Amino acid sequence: MGATGATGPTGAVGPTGAAGATGAQGPCSSLETAVHGQFLYTGVVKNGAVQVGSQPLNGSGAGTTTWASAQALPAGASPACSVSVVDQGDHVILQAITTNGVVYQTSCTFASNTTAVSCPNPWALLSSEPARQSESGAPPFGTEQQRGPAPAEGARSIKVSWEPYVRRPS
Repeated sequence: MGATGATGPTGAVGPTGAAGATGAQGPCSSLETAVHGQFLYTGVVKNGAVQVGSQPLNGSGAGTTTWASAQALPAGASPACSVSVVDQGDHVILQAITTNGVVYQTSCTFASNTTAVSCPNPWALLSSEPARQSESGAPPFGTEQQRGPAPAEGARSIKVSWEPYVRRPS
């Protein structure tokens, strides 16, 4: 038997394999705060559920937070992924977006020196899905609209356009 010959050239790259299965949804967690009077309200999403806390504020530092669970999202809704907290003057508004993009809203009562925040109201569907935007935050290319004056605005109107913010393909 003779000596081993030189290594041959590398062969061509083979075809790309099939795509793998989609992975599981990652965990969602969210925290949002708002101040009303002498209380800090904190909305939290943990394990798909929404909780809201009320914390008395005082000159010597933060007080203890008292937590309340918001009502469960409607039957069949995907888990909550993020929450917002808004001071509406006479109550706290919570908005939650689910893992599939559906937005719900509920309201809670404010805390007082003798009672904690409470959220007895059910969630209501706010929208089926928010509008999608480009990475720059501008609306998708080709959807910008010029806004003319409404009849009541007359000549004092200012035209608004996304045109300066829209990325153009090169």
